[in-house]
Amino acid sequence: MTVAFDQKSAATSLVNTASGTYTGTANTSITNGLTLGAFLVFIAVETNTVPITAVHLDAAGTNQALSVLGAINTPSGGLGRAEIWGLLNPTAVTNKAITLTSSAVSATVMFYGASFSGVQSFGTAVTAASASGTAGVTVASNASDIPVAIMIGVGGSGVTAIPTPTSNTIIFLDNQDMSTGSAYLSPGVASAAFTATGAGVPWVAVGVDLVAASLALVGAAKLVMM
Repeated sequence: MTVAFDQKSAATSLVNTASGTYTGTANTSITNGLTLGAFLVFIAVETNTVPITAVHLDAAGTNQALSVLGAINTPSGGLGRAEIWGLLNPTAVTNKAITLTSSAVSATVMFYGASFSGVQSFGTAVTAASASGTAGVTVASNASDIPVAIMIGVGGSGVTAIPTPTSNTIIFLDNQDMSTGSAYLSPGVASAAFTATGAGVPWVAVGVDLVAASLALVGAAKLVMM
């Protein structure tokens, strides 16, 4: 089976929440009856001193908890952190919110979700970071998989980088609040190179491969669903 893109939510950008909980706009949906689905949440944090400690989809209803797949800080001045969280076989939802929990309350956080079908497992996350230069990360992938990545560029006195994933299908791109972008590459490649333009500022990148389900596993899933 080949991994396929399902849906994505619009991004939510929240600043300085007083509770340490960030709840996004209720615009996240996952298609009903998705075969071997996967749900990802991409997170960009303004400061690398504020890691996210929990992520939930539809906390007030199905309350689905995600696990962190990969995260990394920028190597300069406490500026910028990227994270990807994931959940296999999520329950279908329509226009529900994503909720993040953090131990701190003084950071701008931007986040959004995307769902896929035909996913057997998540590959090991790949991370990269630099104080300057061109942002990029390479994710090993099989012909039926879909690799994904998020990149963030942060300037010392404000946002000056504009990470723009190239040669990929963009999931989200922000050129203003935090200069962050994410993308996925369609199946058919053995090694996916994600790159981004920038302005010589600190950057980070996290990539994960969505491993395609075998035909045997797909057949078993269909029997269970009948």
